[in-house]
Amino acid sequence: MNIEKLTLAGHGQTISIQSRILRVVDNVQVELKGGEVQHWLYCDSDFLLVVVPETEEISLYTRIEEELEIDDEQVSYGGDDYEFSYEDSGIESKEDPVPISFKDYESDKSERIRVLTNEDSGDVSYYEGMTLTEDDIISD
Repeated sequence: MNIEKLTLAGHGQTISIQSRILRVVDNVQVELKGGEVQHWLYCDSDFLLVVVPETEEISLYTRIEEELEIDDEQVSYGGDDYEFSYEDSGIESKEDPVPISFKDYESDKSERIRVLTNEDSGDVSYYEGMTLTEDDIISD
């Protein structure tokens, strides 16, 4: 499935990723403070698929239910250490726009932890993720 089709995936559409079947619950456009536009596909079973058309990057994140201990430079999870690699903020474009911020931490295995904060409510969500290619994704 190509990047353009992913950005248009709608509610109820199924996507197969590495033997997982995900159903899109919401496709939200996120405009980051630098102007880059990303598409965040919230899927059932606590998955988040992030599509960045400008760089053709696709990342799959799985929600982590436990609260993680984080310092500014490192987080530990599942016996692995993740080093700070990137942070940004922006607006989730919905009926009621939501300001968000996130920090990414990367392991030496190129796996990621994303710490996502809803700036209005203060709610924090944790995700474990990895980078995908278009070949990893099949749509119905």
